[in-house]
Amino acid sequence: LFLRHPQALYLAIMPLGMFSVLNLRGGMSFIFPDLIKAIFDLERRIAPDRPASTMVAINRRASFLPHTDAGAGFGQSRSLIVGLGDYAGGELAVEGNAVDIRFSPLTFDGWRERHWTLPFTGERFSLVWFTPAAYNQEASALRYPAASTSAVASD
Repeated sequence: LFLRHPQALYLAIMPLGMFSVLNLRGGMSFIFPDLIKAIFDLERRIAPDRPASTMVAINRRASFLPHTDAGAGFGQSRSLIVGLGDYAGGELAVEGNAVDIRFSPLTFDGWRERHWTLPFTGERFSLVWFTPAAYNQEASALRYPAASTSAVASD
């Protein structure tokens, strides 16, 4: 699942899982507006003092090798990540330090700090909110979407 909020869709299937990004900009209509609203509302609830993000990566069963962010996240703000699901292991390693993100949000600089997924078993999802540099100036003016935004879901 690769999503933009509220209206553009990208899809990328990775060998070890699914990776998607939802962006606050775009031109496609979405199927699940309540889901997208809930995802961005969750960011507000778990990090009320954090500036609103323009993108969220939705990962299912994804296991990432050591990397720093690039591509859609070019020059991004600090990322906020949380793990969801029924799984064991799967900590996020940030600069070699393992952090349990299961139901425990973590803010980190994915653009500068090397990070990766540690091995896990079970059904692991993660949500990663961020704002690319191109959106930083607009981000402060953004408000969370009404029911007009949505996403496309896939297995």
